[in-house]
Amino acid sequence: MVFVSLLPPFAGLTVFWIICSIKRNVNKQTELRQEVLMHVLFLYILLVIGLTLSPFQINFTNPGKNINLIPFVESLKMWRGARLSTSLYNLVGNFLMLMPFGFLLPKIYPDWRKMRVIFFVSLGFSLLIECMQFATASRVFDIDDIILNTLGGVFGYMIFRLAHWIHPTKTPVKKRRPSMGAVVAGMMIFAVLMGLGAFYGLQGAMPSLAQQSMMVLCLCA
Repeated sequence: MVFVSLLPPFAGLTVFWIICSIKRNVNKQTELRQEVLMHVLFLYILLVIGLTLSPFQINFTNPGKNINLIPFVESLKMWRGARLSTSLYNLVGNFLMLMPFGFLLPKIYPDWRKMRVIFFVSLGFSLLIECMQFATASRVFDIDDIILNTLGGVFGYMIFRLAHWIHPTKTPVKKRRPSMGAVVAGMMIFAVLMGLGAFYGLQGAMPSLAQQSMMVLCLCA
């Protein structure tokens, strides 16, 4: 089992984000409202990754034991065997987790104001998280989580559409789609620094979760 520190990838992504933000502002590619919401989205994504992956412990034994591909079977078992508060926390928490995703993305990127786009983006993001959880010793790849996350993202989009219908906002003058090059580069940086985090953990220098959280917050401030 390998303990992986999330501090290096979080720090690397933060530096990468700051550089991209400076570039956007120098080239005047976004309006102030868009830029603020993009920072909120970035911090929200870091929070989701931290909550779903920490502590990250790679397990090389029994790789198939922590996977559930049958919808709602494990959720029903939890409802029958666990406390009501635990079941509600799992159900409601997974549903709410990507709701801000479905609200913020169309708010920032006018070209993404389509339900199918938010559906597939939420599905892809949830699938990515579950695949990373599959490699851990304490997490489970659960199809129920993917379903609930995706439905939450779609519901967030519906809230956006309702809010936009009640109070229409002016479409930003500078329409901008997310840079796929920047997204791919960010994912590569995250993957490389996850490897560094594994090395960091193997050296026995991995700080506690509280210490890591404080350091990440300082970097993001």
